[in-house]
Amino acid sequence: DLVDAPAKFDAPVVLDNTTDTITWNLNDSYNAVVTLTQPKPLTITNFYNGCVCSIHCYGSTLDFSDTAQYQLSANFGFLEPVDNEHMMYVLNRCGTKWIVSAVPVGGEEYE
Repeated sequence: DLVDAPAKFDAPVVLDNTTDTITWNLNDSYNAVVTLTQPKPLTITNFYNGCVCSIHCYGSTLDFSDTAQYQLSANFGFLEPVDNEHMMYVLNRCGTKWIVSAVPVGGEEYE
């Protein structure tokens, strides 16, 4: 159901890393960045089936262990960031779950 899918460019929103769970409202943007000191779970709000969003995660990783919300893609976990790299997660809403892919990306912290 892509009837209400917006057609716009979204600059990344910087997510609050001070809470126990990272909360991302897709009304703000379909692209996000967050800097973490430890792994944290992610909750996404205001989405539709079939939407695709991406998040760049610096410093640590996101915790996608909640199998009720997330299904990890076949490539998930094969690559880990090294040195100055960070993780980029791509999430695709498919039915009742987010399908999560991940890839390390070079570059310093987001400013």
